[in-house]
This record gives sequence, C-alpha cells and structure tokens, in this order.
Amino acid sequence: RRCRAVSHVKGAKANQRLEYTRYLNGKYVDKGSLNVTKADPKHATVTFSLKPGLTHPKGVYNVKTYSNGVFERSAKYTVQ
Repeated sequence: RRCRAVSHVKGAKANQRLEYTRYLNGKYVDKGSLNVTKADPKHATVTFSLKPGLTHPKGVYNVKTYSNGVFERSAKYTVQ
C-alpha cells in the first residue's frame, strides 16, 4: 500500500527546502525533506510506501509541511 502527499508549491524557488513531519493519532511517526531543483514547479510529491506484505497502521495521520524551516500548513488523512 502507498499513501501519496502532493503539495502545490507555486512560486517556490530553486534550492528551496521542503520538509514534512508526520504523526499518527498525535504521536510522531517520521519526517523527510526534499530540495526544489527548478524554480516555480507546479507541485511536489512525497510517497509513503511500505515493504511488500505490510500495511499502514490504521488511524488518523497529520502531515505538517514546512518551507525552509517555516511552518506552512497541515493536512489530515485517515487509514481504515
């Protein structure tokens, strides 16, 4: 199974750092980052995937996104 997060990053500059922190039911899960390689991309995509045979734990996930260390927004999704 895969979960995919797509963030619209209109106006992002080349070499800008985009980061996320992910929580499950309020508890820290993981974090990651990527660098924008070209100016003004339409979006950035992060895919959360697991090894074959595993499933994402059920619950409410909250993904907080940051741009160059500054909080931008958060989004929630549920895995049932």
